[in-house]
Amino acid sequence: MSKIGRNDPCHCGSGKKYKKCHEQQDEARKEEERGLKNRADWLRVYSKRLRESLGAQAMALPDLQERVEIFFEAPPSSPLGDRAFEDHVLYDAKLEGEPLIQQAVVDAAESSADRQLLLRSCLASSAVSLLEVMECKRQRGLRLQDHLTGEVMFVADAELAAILDPMEVILGRLVRFEEKPTLLDGWEKVPFRRRKRLIADLIAERDASLDAEATLDEKQAWLKRAAPSIYRRARAS
Repeated sequence: MSKIGRNDPCHCGSGKKYKKCHEQQDEARKEEERGLKNRADWLRVYSKRLRESLGAQAMALPDLQERVEIFFEAPPSSPLGDRAFEDHVLYDAKLEGEPLIQQAVVDAAESSADRQLLLRSCLASSAVSLLEVMECKRQRGLRLQDHLTGEVMFVADAELAAILDPMEVILGRLVRFEEKPTLLDGWEKVPFRRRKRLIADLIAERDASLDAEATLDEKQAWLKRAAPSIYRRARAS
């Protein structure tokens, strides 16, 4: 990607010179990116930026109110203030045939534009599920079992391993970014005493909708459709 000169038109299309428009903001972002320690930190920063670019589209989603009523037992005044619901709208809902996150604005001024495009696709393919902590390796990460797809994955996140314990179950989204599973921010713990019953109920709901020989892709597609029910059941447990 060619470097924008200070006197060139700004990449945002405002018609102003770059130095009078986005140069300072872009330099601040580059400095932030240089300070990111690892892939997980990069993912957190850029997934937030992509989400923030979609506010207007999310509020204009044709079935937004219907999703609110299904998702919440008592709908809040600002549903997009709930991180789980926001992620459901941005990653699961479709507008004009594709997930909303695929329409997020990728910052063309960033050297990592191609990586941002990859991140959009990875977020669009993510799905919320029930993840049990099978093993914690301090200073390294943790092994998670997805009870609704059957997958077992190691998440290399030492900070996460320090705050979760074996046998705990969380409601969250794993994103496979650059071939590495990463747990997205916004996950929630499931009450310990209700975790087994919740897992059994949701497996039964899944099995009632899918064939016994359902593929991983089919299970992931079901998870995206069933996201409101999964969240509501987990939060009521």
